[in-house]
Amino acid sequence: MPVSVSYGQATSYCDTIYNTFETIPQYDKDFKGLTSYLINELAPIIGDCMERDSTIIASLFIILTIDSQGKVVDAAFSRPNLTAICKTDLKKKLLTMNGWTAGQVNGQPVCRIFNWPIRCLKWE
Repeated sequence: MPVSVSYGQATSYCDTIYNTFETIPQYDKDFKGLTSYLINELAPIIGDCMERDSTIIASLFIILTIDSQGKVVDAAFSRPNLTAICKTDLKKKLLTMNGWTAGQVNGQPVCRIFNWPIRCLKWE
């Protein structure tokens, strides 16, 4: 008798992505946690980008998609002045970011956009 093997999909899928103001996703320890993540996890990558690409990154506007389970399923950059390599490095790191609580609509967890502006930074 032939046997068929099937594998489940490992990634999250969002049928609908909300951008409403009801309840946004929240990161562990809110602003303090985001700041800590920025300093400890993203700043070294940004520093490497600046050194490698000989550019100055004064601001970023990160658009994260957080699924209904609190997982980052996408990361994009609005108004980016980043090279493709830098975007790839940052996105790879952001997709491993744990500690989110999903946003809600009508009291139910949903996929939702989280806008993260990072401005007026001096990376050294």
